[in-house]
Amino acid sequence: MVESAVKACEEFDDWHRAVEDWINAAAILDESLERGMRSGFSKVPREQFLSHVGYRERYCDDCSAIGDEQVLYRPTVLIRMCALVEARKRARILVMGAGSGYLCAVLDVIGAQVFGIERVVSMAQATRKNLDKRGHHAVWIQSGDATKGWDDASPFDALICCYPIAQEAELPLHQMANGGLAVAPLQSHDGIRLALWEQSAGRARRTIFEKVETS
Repeated sequence: MVESAVKACEEFDDWHRAVEDWINAAAILDESLERGMRSGFSKVPREQFLSHVGYRERYCDDCSAIGDEQVLYRPTVLIRMCALVEARKRARILVMGAGSGYLCAVLDVIGAQVFGIERVVSMAQATRKNLDKRGHHAVWIQSGDATKGWDDASPFDALICCYPIAQEAELPLHQMANGGLAVAPLQSHDGIRLALWEQSAGRARRTIFEKVETS
């Protein structure tokens, strides 16, 4: 019994150390955003949303398989994306490519209103059940074409696209609120880079950031 308690304590320490490393690597400059990211990511064990769980899947900053030949981005990329769109409490956020629901769960813990779209019907159904099992009843999930957005739930304060896109037209930017932010991995001449769009007066201004690994 003592050994199991010690092991649990060690795993707890390892987990929080891993999250702290991810937060530091993501280099968030806003202190309140950093606190939110630390709280959200530390309270949602990643292994609850993966198809295979080992040491690397639990603690390392790697992409991980989630089934149906889909991949969950590495934690630092997800943290960076959340920070770029300033994910905060009460923000309305559309997650394009909800996958296993991991990012949706994190955003729910942060306090955002979360809407997730997943193209694979069976995964969307499994994700809904898993989110309910983990207590994330407030997250909305539907299956469909994420490029069309979720018109009934718009406007959104933020869009987070969890798969690479080739062009801006693949994002439902028209469903963003004025001042809204969208982030996506954008294919470019030198690889895939994170791109940010800021909606203002009916127009979206784009900024290109660092390269990201998506596999």
